[in-house]
Amino acid sequence: MRKIKLLVVVVLLIWAFLLGYWPLHKQVQAVEQENVQLKKDLASSQSLGRIARLQNELLVLIEQTEGQNYGEAQKLSNSFFDEVRKEIDRDKSAPYVSKLEAILARRDAVTSGLARAEAPTVGVLRQSLTELRELILVLSR
Repeated sequence: MRKIKLLVVVVLLIWAFLLGYWPLHKQVQAVEQENVQLKKDLASSQSLGRIARLQNELLVLIEQTEGQNYGEAQKLSNSFFDEVRKEIDRDKSAPYVSKLEAILARRDAVTSGLARAEAPTVGVLRQSLTELRELILVLSR
């Protein structure tokens, strides 16, 4: 009789434990899934912010180039393309890396165009601006 009572107590303890454990376990799993999704959203938002900053830098560069302030434009160009390189290096698997690499490939053309004070350099910069705007539209969805 004593063994039966002990067995009943043990079974009740196990049952009480499981009754408290299972809902808490499900809640922890839900919070972990939400945490993973929030981390993805944060990374996406940070990428979007960095691309938007690149766009702003490029707009200032275009403004200086259109104003024929080529000395300042050269400094801004170096800074802009260095930031593009950093963004590419930050995450090589990002879906937008190929567009950034295409923009970076124009660095030599822009640098030489600014050094020679060539007005058509603005067209090359505007092409990069269009691509950055497209990136921002894709990332903001």
